[in-house]
Amino acid sequence: MTKIGDAQCDESQQHDEDPAIQEFLRDFQHDKPKPSSLWRRGCTGSGNDIETKYISPKTLQAKLHVQRVGVLLDVLFTGSDQQKRPTAKFVYDDYLRPFTVLLCIGCGPMIYYFIKHNSLEDRKLPFYDRPDDFPTSTRIDIWEEFY
Repeated sequence: MTKIGDAQCDESQQHDEDPAIQEFLRDFQHDKPKPSSLWRRGCTGSGNDIETKYISPKTLQAKLHVQRVGVLLDVLFTGSDQQKRPTAKFVYDDYLRPFTVLLCIGCGPMIYYFIKHNSLEDRKLPFYDRPDDFPTSTRIDIWEEFY
């Protein structure tokens, strides 16, 4: 499941004004007045007792193909940050769900941190407890927004 938060990490890092980011946010934000049909309702948590909205991994992969991930990464990693840019195929194959959440909470560039930790891969989701390698930020509580 991919759960999306509502806060902004650092708008100076993620260029929300970019057309590719705007298109992504229109497609994936669940709190807009008329949420897209991508969203489903379900339960999560260790007791399966927390109701949430989510996008299935299959739907996410269909909507965010490798080329689109590449365009989003190009927007996030420009100038001197270009050397940090992961490959689109790597993000698509192993970190697509965390990448989606990070973009929705304004922390897209944080994918650079995620890809350094196998404990944060798609296959490790859902996280029932905060992984030891989970990042922190001075701007928002990423864990709270992530979940």
